[in-house]
Amino acid sequence: MLMSADDSSVVLVDLQQKLMPAIDHGEVVLSQCLRLAGIAKALGVPVLGTEQSPDSLGPNATEVREVCSQTIVKSRFDACADGLVPALSSQRKTVLVAGCEAHVCMLQTALGLIDAGFQVWGGRRRSGLAKRV
Repeated sequence: MLMSADDSSVVLVDLQQKLMPAIDHGEVVLSQCLRLAGIAKALGVPVLGTEQSPDSLGPNATEVREVCSQTIVKSRFDACADGLVPALSSQRKTVLVAGCEAHVCMLQTALGLIDAGFQVWGGRRRSGLAKRV
């Protein structure tokens, strides 16, 4: 199954300034997510971001805030529980999720999106290709 720009959105998860130094290869993760966001924007695909407890972890990296049309502030691992689903276009049923904390925040958000009826894809670091969840 292929993704279509007309049916897709991108969600960048928790690329926060204070968190990035603790992420393995954080600079590469940030760079690849910004690359993905740039391609998405060029194709007319909406890009949204999430921030986990920004009062303690700080805001997303400046470049991420600039590329996202909207940022969902969340206090739970699943961004859907904090308003991601209504922020996504109801006409775009495919979501590519990329970012940090794959074992918790990305996973929980992907599962929430699936429960909400979206088709979810996630980045695969080694090949740079997206893979359907």
